[in-house]
Amino acid sequence: MIQTKAHKFSDIFSWQDQDAQVTGITIPIVQRDYAQGRKTDKVNRIREGFLQALYKALVEGKKTTLDFIYGNVENRQLIPLDGQQRLTSLFLLLYCLSAEVNDSLSFACREKSNYTLKNLDGIMSNSSVIDNDKIQESIINGVKIIKGELSNKEKYGDEFLTKLAHVIMYRIVVPPHTDLNH
Repeated sequence: MIQTKAHKFSDIFSWQDQDAQVTGITIPIVQRDYAQGRKTDKVNRIREGFLQALYKALVEGKKTTLDFIYGNVENRQLIPLDGQQRLTSLFLLLYCLSAEVNDSLSFACREKSNYTLKNLDGIMSNSSVIDNDKIQESIINGVKIIKGELSNKEKYGDEFLTKLAHVIMYRIVVPPHTDLNH
C-alpha cells in the first residue's frame, strides 16, 4: 500500500516513522543533473516560481505546499523517482541559511555533483585546494542565485529558517516491486 506523509521543509532530508528511517537522499541514475541552476529564461521562470512559493510562506506566514516527492527507501536513503530538482534546491537553500545539511544529499552517479556538494564551503570561499575541473556549475549557480535572493533581508526578515516550518512537502514512499505503470 502506498502512503502519503506530510513533512515540514526542514525535516525532509532526515525522518523516521513506522514505515522507514531515512538519514539522507540519494538521487538515482535515471534523474537528470540539477537544472534549476542553469541560466536560461525557461529555468529562470521555473526557479523564480519555486522560490516565490517559499517566500510567500515566509512573508505571509501561511502554510505552503511544494507538491509531492515520490520514491522508495533503500539502506536508509530516500531514492526519489520524482522531485529531484525541488529537493536539490531545498538542500541548497538550507545550505545558504547555514542549516545543518551535512551529507544528506548525494547523487548515485554524478561525481561532479557529489564533489560540489561536499566542497561547497571551499568552493564558495574560492579555496585554492578545490579542483575546479570537478565542480558542477549548475549547483554553484543555484547557490549564488539563492544567496542573492536571501541578501534582501528587509524583504524576508531574519526569521527565515524558522518561518520555513510553514512549507510542507508530501512524501510518497513507493513499496519495493510496485508496478508504477498501472
